[in-house]
Amino acid sequence: MIKLVGKTLIFSDLHVGIKSDTPSRLNMSINAVEEILKIASTENVDNIIFLGDWFNSREYIHTATLTIGYQLMSLLASRHTVVVIAGNHDIESNSYNIISPLYTFTDIDNVHIFHDITEFMLNDKICLAVPWGHSEYDNNQLYDIVFGHLNVVGSAIRYNKVVGEITDNSEYVVTSINDVRTFAKKLKPSGICFSGHIHLKTEHRYRSTKIIFVGSPIELTFGEMSSSHGVYILDTNTNTVHFNELCNVPKHAIMRLSECIDETGKIKSDDYFSRFNNTIIKKIIDVDLSHEQQTELNNRLTNLNVYDFVESEICYTGLSTEISSSVAVEKLTLMSYIDLVFDTLSDNVFKQAETTKDLLKDIFRAYTVEYNI
Repeated sequence: MIKLVGKTLIFSDLHVGIKSDTPSRLNMSINAVEEILKIASTENVDNIIFLGDWFNSREYIHTATLTIGYQLMSLLASRHTVVVIAGNHDIESNSYNIISPLYTFTDIDNVHIFHDITEFMLNDKICLAVPWGHSEYDNNQLYDIVFGHLNVVGSAIRYNKVVGEITDNSEYVVTSINDVRTFAKKLKPSGICFSGHIHLKTEHRYRSTKIIFVGSPIELTFGEMSSSHGVYILDTNTNTVHFNELCNVPKHAIMRLSECIDETGKIKSDDYFSRFNNTIIKKIIDVDLSHEQQTELNNRLTNLNVYDFVESEICYTGLSTEISSSVAVEKLTLMSYIDLVFDTLSDNVFKQAETTKDLLKDIFRAYTVEYNI
């Protein structure tokens, strides 16, 4: 049986390789591990327990993703004893966990990979590790701590967050694999269960025990904005648990064009746009900006330290009708969007196509009318 000694840092769901192995997202994983190591050093941590979904894709692992994932695990293990519990994204299928990229870590010193339910000791506490793909553990032993990649389904989940409390209502949790209640029942009175799988952290009381979904250490999607992401520190000698937020990794942010304009119709100051530093921005095009406004907005964005942009969205509904008539802003129409697109194109594009901007714009306008788009 593995025996860990000292303080422990707990995190989960790094999902290395998310967004089709995009380099910017791989860099986010690197940034996250660097900050986690700083927290571990400050907290005098001896062990790290990872609760599943180190990688994102179950179907294939890109060479860059596999290499970076391996290097990050080696970095953690160079300073700490690391326990890795397989998550659903870390195995080929729910019922076949023999094929897993986590096996590439087995040659790294101080790394222990659990693909099967495993007992281990943490100081004087007897613990149970529950990887993905298990419905029960049939023995009479009770544990001080359960670490797992556990599941809650149905009405309990909203936007990858557990809402409400964990209860014994069979209509609340109706899963056959990794049911959080099944393994929480393996706890001693006042025991604690740490789980991955759910990306937004929540804490719950269940019977006389506590369940903590630790969440992802970083925002993986726009649906995970406005929530705290980080790691937990567990000290079994003092029976304390506390959360440390990661503050330096990029956040997601929505930039609505209608909110970038002040009451006079001018683009807001740099102070307003400073909130978008070190963020992944999605622009919502919900108003039609004039050429002057668009130029000024581009200047503001140039002055920012934006981490990344994702594809913008055009929003035709929910537009504000309370904007003052003195503001040079109109609701976006398809015709005005055609103008907006063409005005952003270089004249060289049309020269190479042996046409003119106005002629091609008229063709698009006529097509829009003919087909009632």
